[in-house]
Amino acid sequence: MNDLYGRLLHDGLVQFGTFNGAPYLLNTGLLPSYPAALALLAERAAPLIGQAAPVDRLVCTASAWPIGMALSLRLRLPLVYSLGTDAAGVHDLIGAYDMGHPACLLVNLWDGDAAIRELIDKARRVGLMIDSVVALFGWAERPLDGVAVHVLVDLPQMARALADGGEIPPELRTVFDEV
Repeated sequence: MNDLYGRLLHDGLVQFGTFNGAPYLLNTGLLPSYPAALALLAERAAPLIGQAAPVDRLVCTASAWPIGMALSLRLRLPLVYSLGTDAAGVHDLIGAYDMGHPACLLVNLWDGDAAIRELIDKARRVGLMIDSVVALFGWAERPLDGVAVHVLVDLPQMARALADGGEIPPELRTVFDEV
């Protein structure tokens, strides 16, 4: 995992410190500019897709489209993406789907946010039966009612590993202790 941590840190995709009260800053919008990092994330995320149950669609949030596209190409699964609007699912979820598709939701950050829960409900109303979430970043996996949640990069674990390896200041090792 250290090669992934190092790549994310050195490409500036993850930063540790204090950012508007948060102990980290994610720059996932830059992922398409760093294909090596995107490929590493897709390689590590691919085995998690369909782990809970087989899926035939990937669904992603508006901000997670880079990893959504990378995994869609890698796994040869159709991608449905949210525009990130408050519109009904039929207008917000773009892609080829109809009723009854088992699906995995891809997000950049898993924090149990209500918006993710709402997107899952919205997708289910249009036939995308999301039974798992794969998040690029987050804290230890937090289950969601009836939905398996997989976090690819545990941010506190990453901060500890990078501090232990001397890649970030040692005081940042415990940056998540008060969160």
